[in-house]
Amino acid sequence: MQSKIKILILLMASMASIPAWAKPSALVYCSESSPDGFNPQTTLSAATGDAGAMTIFNRLIEFKPGTTEIEPALAEKWSVSEDGKTYTFHLRKNVSFQSNKYFTPTRKFNADDVIFTFERQSDPNNKFHKLSGGQYPLFEGSGIKGLINKINKIDENTVSVELKEPNATFLSLLAMDFASIQSADYAEASFSAGHPERIDLYPLGTGPFTLKRYEKDSRIFYTAFDDYWKGKPKIDQLIFSITPDASLRYAKLIKNECQIMANPNIPDLGNISKNHQVKLLKSPGLNTGYISFNTEKNHLIIN
Repeated sequence: MQSKIKILILLMASMASIPAWAKPSALVYCSESSPDGFNPQTTLSAATGDAGAMTIFNRLIEFKPGTTEIEPALAEKWSVSEDGKTYTFHLRKNVSFQSNKYFTPTRKFNADDVIFTFERQSDPNNKFHKLSGGQYPLFEGSGIKGLINKINKIDENTVSVELKEPNATFLSLLAMDFASIQSADYAEASFSAGHPERIDLYPLGTGPFTLKRYEKDSRIFYTAFDDYWKGKPKIDQLIFSITPDASLRYAKLIKNECQIMANPNIPDLGNISKNHQVKLLKSPGLNTGYISFNTEKNHLIIN
C-alpha cells in the first residue's frame, strides 16, 4: 500500500474582495468534489468526510491534527480491562447537540447516542439500519463490525464496549469518520414525524459547525455552533466552494474567492511554490491506495 500526500494551499494576502455570498468573517474552502451526503457512516467518500465528519460531528476519540496520535474527544477518558477485551469510556458532560428547523435538543449528549450510533451500523434489525441505502463500508471493511461483541450502558455518562478478542487498533478505529456520533433523540423524533431520512439529509452533531444550506454541486454553507464544547469557532461562517477542476480552484484562490484549496495539479507545484502570496502545505495523507487480487479464480492463458 502507498500513502498519498495531502497538499493544501492557503492565501496569504487579500487580492480582491470576499465574494458577496460570504460574510466578512467567513472562510471559503475550494473543495475538489461534491459530497455523497453528510453522513460519513454510509460512504467511502473523502469529500463526505470533509463535509460531515470534520465539520458537523465529533467522535469518542479523535486524531490530533496532522498526526495519527489519538486524543480524547466526546470520551474524556477510558480504561481497558486486563484481558484487553473490555473498554470503558467516560463521556464528556454538558456537550450540546446542534439544532435545526426540524429538531431542538432537550438533553445533552449521553450514552444513548453512542449506543445508537454503533447499533445503527451493526444491527440489521435496527429500524435505522437500512436508511440511506443501508451500507456501512468502513464499519464493515475495517473489521470493527465483527470485532464488537456488545455495547453496554453503565450510566448516562459511561459506556463499555466488549470485544470478541483483543485488538490493538480498536481505539484508532474509533477516531475514524464512520464513528461520528449521531443524536439518538433526533433520530427518534425524525422517525416519529415520518421522516427518518432527515438525520442524514439535515444532520445534527456536536461539532464546530452547523449545516445551513447545500446548493448541490456548487456550495455548502455552515455557521459556527455557538455552544460547541471546545468553544465557538473563530469564524462565523464556513463555506465549501465545490470546484472539481484544480486549475480553476487555484484561479479562485488567487482572486480571494476562496482562502484554502486542496490537491493542486502536481505539474503546477513548481510555479505555485514561487508565488509569495500563497502558502503551500504538504503532509503525509492517512488515505491509502492498493491493488487487490482475486485468488479464488485461476485463468490459464495458452499461446
